[in-house]
Amino acid sequence: MSLEDLLKIGQLKRHPPDRDEVRRLLAAAERNPHDAILVANSPETRFDCACKAAMQPALAALMAHGYRPMRSGGTPAAGRVQGADREDAPKA
Repeated sequence: MSLEDLLKIGQLKRHPPDRDEVRRLLAAAERNPHDAILVANSPETRFDCACKAAMQPALAALMAHGYRPMRSGGTPAAGRVQGADREDAPKA
C-alpha cells in the first residue's frame, strides 16, 4: 500500500516537512535505546523507550516526506505486555 493510499483511507494526513521537527525526532530516537537498557528504569519505561526507538525514525521519515499519521496507537499486544490487562490496572 502506498503513502497516497494511506492518505486516501485516512491513515495519514499531509504535514508540511519541518527540518527541525525531523531532527528532534531523530535525536530522541538515538537516546531511547540507551534508556531502554537502563536497569534503573522500570520495565514499563524500558518497553516504552524501546518502542519509541523503533517508531521515531519511521515517523521522522514520514514527516520528511510531508505526511503524518492521523492517530497514534499500539497493537493490542502492547497493552498486555505493559500489564494493562491486569484486573488492578487503572482503566482509561
